[in-house]
Formats: sequence, C-alpha cells, structure tokens
Amino acid sequence: FAVGQTPRSLAFNADGGLLAVANFDDNTVSLFSIATSGVPSAVAASPVHVGQMPWAVAFSPAGVLVTALEPRESFQARTINAGLLDASFA
Repeated sequence: FAVGQTPRSLAFNADGGLLAVANFDDNTVSLFSIATSGVPSAVAASPVHVGQMPWAVAFSPAGVLVTALEPRESFQARTINAGLLDASFA
C-alpha cells in the first residue's frame, strides 16, 4: 500500500481496524481500513490534508485522531465517521 511523502508516524485505532500514517512532507494523513486478514486498503478521500508538517499521529480511546503539527506546539483532533475524517475541532 502507498502512503504520502516522508511517513513519520503511524497509529492503529483501539480495535486495530484503522491505521493512520502521518506524511510529513506533503502535509497529509493517510487512512487505511484493516481487513480481518490484516490486509490494508485506503479509505475514501485518503490521504487527507491536515496542516503543516504532521509528525505524529495517535488515536484517543474514544477513536479521535490526534495529529501533531509543526511548529510542535500545535495539534489537531478530528473525529472519524465511517473511515472519513470529520472537521477539525482543535
């Protein structure tokens, strides 16, 4: 499977069914659905533009995707609905 330029970080959600990859040099996060067989497939509209130089991603226990951006004092948190990122709320 393909990701964006300069992948810096990856994270699985709590149930392991979704993978997020921070692509530093193209300012995106790639999202992949993980089948029960372990095979990833890109979700619709992936990769998603998230802001300047994402360098880390993580999922909260509630499934919110948190992306750390440059400068390192900024971050973004987005809910995921049916594999798609909803509007940023942080």
